[in-house]
Amino acid sequence: MNQLVHKSSPFIYDYYLYNQTQLPGIDFNFFSPDFWHTKGRLVGKAQGRGNAYAFAYGSKHFFLRHYHRGGMIAPLMQDMYVWTGLETTRAWREFFLLEVMRAEGLPVPRPVAAHVQQMGPVYRADIVTEKIDSSLSLSNLITQEKVADDLWVKIGTCLRRFHLLGIVHADLNAHNILIDANESVWLIDFDKGFWNKPKTAHQQSNLQRLHRSLAKVWPQPQSHQAFDQAWKLLMHGYYTG
Repeated sequence: MNQLVHKSSPFIYDYYLYNQTQLPGIDFNFFSPDFWHTKGRLVGKAQGRGNAYAFAYGSKHFFLRHYHRGGMIAPLMQDMYVWTGLETTRAWREFFLLEVMRAEGLPVPRPVAAHVQQMGPVYRADIVTEKIDSSLSLSNLITQEKVADDLWVKIGTCLRRFHLLGIVHADLNAHNILIDANESVWLIDFDKGFWNKPKTAHQQSNLQRLHRSLAKVWPQPQSHQAFDQAWKLLMHGYYTG
């Protein structure tokens, strides 16, 4: 893993972390959607994933995501965070969490690069991850009514693997669960995710967040009974997987 730092002024530092085999010769431009658009390599914006853009580089596709604040503070701070050290930045924490999870054999995307721009007491950040080939979000499949019973069970089993290790996804929702062409289940976007001793409270909070998300994207013409059945199958996979 390569790490670089560039000082562009007395108060502005750019920090780069990247996998040279995936993105050689990286620079600040790599973290700009406009750069990839100018090169004709911007594939598009990821639906339901905020500021995530897909781009092609070489023979592979990647996702670039710029960190933006949510909640009540968003209009004030937008994409700026308080600087408390490089290792505590959103990008660095997510990058290394993904590395550790992959080492444990968990189905998460490969982290490729991270960028942090420190401006005195605040910073902005970006992360690049490898795209999961031939995959669709669970929200997309639900909209298309293409989620079979056994897939709900697989999703529950997958979530259990993370929870047994004490890994909590801070924003577990229908957009952050991907299904590939082999019907393998993946989790993405681990901003503010963490790894700790397994706790029932964290696990239940995670599942409740997912339940609310599924209810929001569930097609209205479908019955509540169908939704309840899907959730029961997911929980069956979770507790028996």
